[in-house]
Parts: sequence; structure tokens; C-alpha cells
Amino acid sequence: MDPDTISDNQKAIQINREISNLQEIYDLTQDYKKYKKQYADAKEMLNNESDEDLLDMAKEDLKD
Repeated sequence: MDPDTISDNQKAIQINREISNLQEIYDLTQDYKKYKKQYADAKEMLNNESDEDLLDMAKEDLKD
């Protein structure tokens, strides 16, 4: 087998590993942003809502 082909395959494997690691970081970042928004929304609801059922729901969201 051609040494360049072997080298290219090794580079491709390394790049795929890096992409996989970056995808995990990206997914975690997206989850963090989603939960941060949910937290902010629940907190805002606590400050602005007068309906007791909705307040209870917001309090439950903040516990999680």
C-alpha cells in the first residue's frame, strides 16, 4: 500500500476523532443554553406571574 494513502487514512481517523469530540462539546453547549433559557424563563415567571398554578409550575422548574 502506498505510504501516502496510509498517512491520509491515519489523518482521516484523527480528524474524525476530533470531530466527534467537538460534537460532544457542541451538544453540551446547546444543552447548557437550553437549560439556562428555561431557568431564566421560570425565574421571570416567578417575578411577573400572579396565577398560583403557573407560579407553582415555575417553582418546580427552578428546583430541577
